[in-house]
Amino acid sequence: MQGWKWRRPTLRTHARPRRWPFVVRWGPTCALVLLCAGSLELQASPGDYGEDAGPAMRALITGHVGRFLAEQPLMGSFAILARAPFALVAHLAGGSDVAVYDAGVLACVLALSAFTLLLVRRSATSPNHLLLVVVLAMLTPATRAAVTAGHPEEILGAVLCVAAVLLARGRALWAGVLLGLAVSTKQWAFLAVIPVIAAAPRGRRLFAGVAAAAVGALLTLPLVAGNPAAFAHTSTEAATSPTTVGRASVWFLLAVPRRLPLHLGPGFPASVTSYHLAGWLAQLTHPLIIVLLPLLAVVLWRRGCDPLAILALLLLERCVLDPVDNEYYHAPFLLALLAYEVISRRRAIPVLTLVSWCGLWVTFDMLDVHGAAPSLTNAVYLLWTTPVAIALLVQATPRPLGRRGWLRTTDRRGPTLSASGSLSLSSAVDEQPVERPEQTARAARHTR
Repeated sequence: MQGWKWRRPTLRTHARPRRWPFVVRWGPTCALVLLCAGSLELQASPGDYGEDAGPAMRALITGHVGRFLAEQPLMGSFAILARAPFALVAHLAGGSDVAVYDAGVLACVLALSAFTLLLVRRSATSPNHLLLVVVLAMLTPATRAAVTAGHPEEILGAVLCVAAVLLARGRALWAGVLLGLAVSTKQWAFLAVIPVIAAAPRGRRLFAGVAAAAVGALLTLPLVAGNPAAFAHTSTEAATSPTTVGRASVWFLLAVPRRLPLHLGPGFPASVTSYHLAGWLAQLTHPLIIVLLPLLAVVLWRRGCDPLAILALLLLERCVLDPVDNEYYHAPFLLALLAYEVISRRRAIPVLTLVSWCGLWVTFDMLDVHGAAPSLTNAVYLLWTTPVAIALLVQATPRPLGRRGWLRTTDRRGPTLSASGSLSLSSAVDEQPVERPEQTARAARHTR
């Protein structure tokens, strides 16, 4: 046969790809995620669940929709709806109210576990540091305080906010859906609106905003239409600023101590000291958070800052500026800060997250619990929150301050998150041209 050429048969020397690297990478990670999830579930305690979300959850799983609309807690409807299937299973199994609460905690912990695996997958951290990322994402003082204080929905809201920012670059529509769910979970999630818009491409920002508004309206309007009086009462109570001030707040510096006598008998303290703000100043604290922090987010966005860094900074300042600052309020901040350091900054060891983790533990679990001096607790809290906020501002800003000021930036398109999660800036700054070899030779001949 013409054109036929005999070839020597060759043996296949390459082996089939092994699956052991996948097992080595993900086996210990998944095992640690399950261990952390079990630890959070075992530490769960109802706290004020019986006075806050408990009545609404009990009415929903027993089929009393009218009572559910009347018992609107200080949280969004999705905070109840997301836990309702798990709570219903515990209720049908004959569980008590504590079992129903534990089942709802499981729903929020599973969401945190799934997000932790996503964070590990998109991070550029070496396998030796992946376990540290898992621990910093799940076993924080804030997440433990959330499940022990009766507020696991704080974890769910944190997961939804950070996931929305991460998905905004490639899936703006789904990012808007997650943002709408986050706002329908906790009211503070409105702080993630600007970071999500900043992370989304210019042509997809409208889709993200419309999706977030549609989902938020779908989950909020039934509460308004079902019981307008209960919705108005809950909204007013959430917006009202108390005059009392906690130790972990910047407003503690302006608070006035008041000693209240106690008549509890021998063996008990004779009085307790509380700290209060002036009435007019207390009424300005929450409006200040609502107005000042979004303006700060817009300024940082115009300067081309990292969306995850903007989100982490806003969530931190929300805690610092809140007169009544609880430990579990910091769960969204720690998760956003970890995602920023692991994905955007690609750090093997998230230094700022470690500093915040330790500072939060010292402030609340050491000083505040053991009755340290209130001024000492406040000083320690501001001692670590202020440097972390400054570090976020410095590291997230792509260029130093100039004469043009904060509102002018050379990059009009803003920062974007790539598919791998890394931050890329589409800068409009004039770049130096790269000379080719033929251009160099032509210039040399022209010189001669």
